[in-house]
Amino acid sequence: MARKLKVGVIGCGLIAIKTHIPIWIRNQNTELIAAADVDRKKLERVKSTFKLEHLFTDYRKMLEMDLDIVDICTPPYLHARMVLDSLEHEKNVLVEKPLALAKSECEEIINGERKSGKTVCVVQNHRYIPSIKKAKKLVEEGRIGNLISVSNRIQYNLPGSWSVSKWQYYDEFGGGVIYNIGSHSIDLLMWLGGDIKELYALGGDYLGTMKATNYVSVLMKFVDKGTAFFECTYLAGGFYNVLEVVGTGGILKTDVRNNYLIEIHGHYTPLEEARDFMNKNLRLLKSVIQKTYFKGYAYYHELFIQDFVRSILNGTSQPVTLDEARKTVTVLEAIKKSIETNEPVKIN
Repeated sequence: MARKLKVGVIGCGLIAIKTHIPIWIRNQNTELIAAADVDRKKLERVKSTFKLEHLFTDYRKMLEMDLDIVDICTPPYLHARMVLDSLEHEKNVLVEKPLALAKSECEEIINGERKSGKTVCVVQNHRYIPSIKKAKKLVEEGRIGNLISVSNRIQYNLPGSWSVSKWQYYDEFGGGVIYNIGSHSIDLLMWLGGDIKELYALGGDYLGTMKATNYVSVLMKFVDKGTAFFECTYLAGGFYNVLEVVGTGGILKTDVRNNYLIEIHGHYTPLEEARDFMNKNLRLLKSVIQKTYFKGYAYYHELFIQDFVRSILNGTSQPVTLDEARKTVTVLEAIKKSIETNEPVKIN
């Protein structure tokens, strides 16, 4: 039997407790042996829940252990330093999105990866949602002709249902709604439509009291023909996540949260609408019965991490390359700049 990869986790908040740690434990090719967090109460929870003994308040001490993979689940402002420290200790790294808060930090990480001979991968689990994967396949097959536009609208009524941590709201810690939600959207828009060369963004602090970016609308232009649009807020009166791809030969409309894709060619008739309504609800009922629906987007972390582990074992390409992660952060940084200057920004 092949040796299991030894894993250490940095950051023991809810994304680690609910998602990452259980996945590492379930994976037949990995062995979770250590965890680090500055909060001793979180470490005690890890110890009592998962019976983990090697616990550290200083992650650098954990990096001195014999680890194959370091999994970073901390707020984004800490990512760059922790990734670089892990590479200096010759560890492979999995890091939650986004890779960093600045393009310059991403370039440091790319250089660090090259010097270490190890690999870094950013968790973009939305690529693994079946309806999104199907949309990608249909676009590549030319099913909807030449691409005209891709758009993603995500509306939240505060992310408090997932975590009460305040970092996700504030620009200096997590990049606000631009980085926290935009990391997924911008990655998907470029995954489907290619690189972005220019954008114009509006947004900011809608209430004027949070001192954080909590709503944003962005119009983008692809390097190739076509445009992209991203819109998100933390202040909506409901939850909504729809991704649409428009082509010269058809339209793809994805209800992302409910994992259902509608393909439209010509007029979308009431009969087709009724058929899709029935199919969608049957699939939703099945996912509720199987209890996968209530796991939300975190359900797709497992498939992502399985591919990441296989890439380490087999020496194959990562699910998300560092260059892709750098491009995403570059666009996010440009969105922030465009809001601040109220001007279009070209992507270098």
